[in-house]
Amino acid sequence: MGPHILAIVLVFSSSASKADQLEMGTETGARGTVIVLRAVTPACGAVVNERSVIEADIEYEIAAFDPTDEYYLAPMFDSTNPPGSTFNKNNRVSDGLRVEQSSGKAHLRYPLNREWTSGKLARPVRVRFVLTKGASPQRAIILAKSTTITFAVRE
Repeated sequence: MGPHILAIVLVFSSSASKADQLEMGTETGARGTVIVLRAVTPACGAVVNERSVIEADIEYEIAAFDPTDEYYLAPMFDSTNPPGSTFNKNNRVSDGLRVEQSSGKAHLRYPLNREWTSGKLARPVRVRFVLTKGASPQRAIILAKSTTITFAVRE
């Protein structure tokens, strides 16, 4: 099965309210950062397991880009501990894909095995991609996040 094509544009700023962040296509002004999720494999709704690898083609534009700051793209998964939170098993913010230009295209390839064996991965598997501005090795400011993609799991 080919990649699942998405043409969803999300515009967020770091000061956007949670309600704004959930409404696709909401424009938050000149300070907004844009993520366009172009393709995801496996396809949305496909069955995934411990050996699955998620790949995503993302276009981005960072408003107020500062070349002295560090920016990263990374997946965030729904967690069971605590419920309603998200996580990934990257050890540092810098384990994400580094973005070095104010706009461009990126391809992320992310194996699920560490999240799967963590005991925290919620079922069904739900992932969104975040664009962050590094604040420290363990903490970052989320500038934008994509729509959430859901994958099925066979128990």
